Order: sequence, then C-alpha cells, then structure tokens
Amino acid sequence: MVACGCRQKEVLVREAYGVPVVERADDLPRVVAELGIVPWKRVGEPEDLDEYRHQLANPPVIAVRNIWPEEEGAITSAKELQRLLMVRRAELDRFAPRAQALLLIPPGGGKTGAYFRSVGKNWVAVFATVPDPDPDRAPEYREQWFNLLVPIVAEWKHGAEVTVIGPVYGVLEKGESPRDCALREFREETGFELADVMPLTADGLAVSPRQSTQQYFPFLGRVKEPITRGTARLDATEHLKLVFVRLRAWVYFISNGLARDATGVPQREAVSQQRLLDEVRNLAEEINWDYAVIERQNDADLSATLIPFNLGKAVLENDPAQNLALKPGDVVTVFS
Repeated sequence: MVACGCRQKEVLVREAYGVPVVERADDLPRVVAELGIVPWKRVGEPEDLDEYRHQLANPPVIAVRNIWPEEEGAITSAKELQRLLMVRRAELDRFAPRAQALLLIPPGGGKTGAYFRSVGKNWVAVFATVPDPDPDRAPEYREQWFNLLVPIVAEWKHGAEVTVIGPVYGVLEKGESPRDCALREFREETGFELADVMPLTADGLAVSPRQSTQQYFPFLGRVKEPITRGTARLDATEHLKLVFVRLRAWVYFISNGLARDATGVPQREAVSQQRLLDEVRNLAEEINWDYAVIERQNDADLSATLIPFNLGKAVLENDPAQNLALKPGDVVTVFS
C-alpha cells in the first residue's frame, strides 16, 4: 500500500492499448494521484458499528447528521428520510463486516474458551504481463521479460485509509471458484481477456489468521492472443484506475517495500515464473519439451525430491496437470 501525497507536478506518460504507461517506479504514486486516486474526505469520526446499526433501526431517534452530511443539503421531508434510510440499510447489509464467536477447547484438555473472528470474503489477485505495442521500439526490446507491461490498478481503501497500488484483485462471488473469479475480475477491471491462469499457491493464503476467516488466492495470468482490449466493467462501488507499469519498474517498486500489501511475496514469485516462462520460450529450438524436473527440498529433514513434468504441456499448452505451482527454493532443470 502506498499513501500518495499532495498533488504534484504532472508526470507525462504515453499510452498503450488506451492505458497510461509508467516507466519509472518513483513516478507511479504521482501518476495515480493525477488520475484522481486521492484520499477521500471524512465526514465526522468513525462510529461503533452496533450504535450505527441501532440508529438505522430506530428512525424516531436517529441522528440524521451521522448518516447525511450537512454539505449535501438538508433533508426536508419524511419521505426523503425514509429513502436515505433504505440506502444506508442496504449499504449495511452488503458491506458491514460480520463476526463469529467460537467455543474452543485447547489441545490436551483445559477450560473451554470463547474466541472471536470476523467473517471476510475470500479474494484473488492476478499478476499478468502484456508486450509493449510501441512501434518505435525494436521487437527484441519489447519482448524482453523486464520490458513487458504489467496491468496495475490503484484505489483508495477506506479500511486502512491509504491508496493501494497493486495487481488486479477482487472478491469471490457466491459459488464462484478462485480460478473463475480471477478470470472474471481481470476482464472486468482491465478489459483484457485471459487465456488461462496459474495458481501461485496450492491453497489460499490467510490474510489475518487469528482474527479473520478471509483468504486470498494469487494467480499468474496469461493474456489471450491476439491481444485486444475491450471495455472494463466496474461496479458502482469500485473507484479505481488502471495503468501499465514497466516490469523492471514494478520489480523495483515491490522489492523496495513500496507496495506493502499482502500480495508482495506472491508477486515476486509471479515475476520469477514469468521470467522463467519467457526465457524458456526463447530457447524453444534447443529444449527437450517432453521432460523437465523440479528439485524441491523438504524443510523438515532437508532431503530433496525430484518432481518430473512435461514442459511442453506446462508452458505451451497450460495443461493444469503439468503446470505445477512452484515454491520458494525450488530449482527447475530444463534439458536440451
């Protein structure tokens, strides 16, 4: 997460596929602010959720100033007040956090204790790249892994009250799988279609395991070719902007702690896998596509395990049975 400062001198950027391109990591927060992603204005102080819920449930004693700022104009009729109450109650039902109480017995016995957690919606993050279409740059320049363009979204988040700059992300809809959510969110927020996605972890990652049920699922996406951009379709509650960041600039951005959200480590893994895939494709004529192996170390006893897979099906066909998720410390050996 990055807290963007005051409006500064405008940074001139070119566009690719109709999206602004940021070449330097240091320029990213300023470009985002110039696009209108800035802190929102608070109206009053944060209020206890139970008290707010009580006010909405008891209109005769409601403090209207707590649900309608004075600068929006006075509420002049009971009908107008009822309309506003319906809006605020709908917001409460859709967005207010839920909580649970659990009674648990510690291992080995002991007294039962009450424990509490919030119930959050699971979400996905999708890291992908596209080649730079700039005709003034040589093809060999555009196709180098570090010169690829990364779709990045920026949005001010009310929870921590900071501007979040990161890969495409979104919450799972009811009955939706993480994979389907990744494909849908990328299409809706960027306008680009993904041919496929590769999970970067075997299971979801706990966001705050002591306090919340919420998990997130990071993916590496492959944009469908030929690359064309359709229309992004944002929800009414989504106030975000899309930019492209040069991959080398994005690596600098996340490696220097400038993107301090929960997707930092999986993003570095995504960059490593993207680089591996591109380098493998560049050596296509010299490679044994039928066989490659992953060497993985067991942290418990430091023994090594060899995991063979079909490289051609993994890289060229995105066969999920062969497209294995890598773990930190894995060594991939490709044979010629």
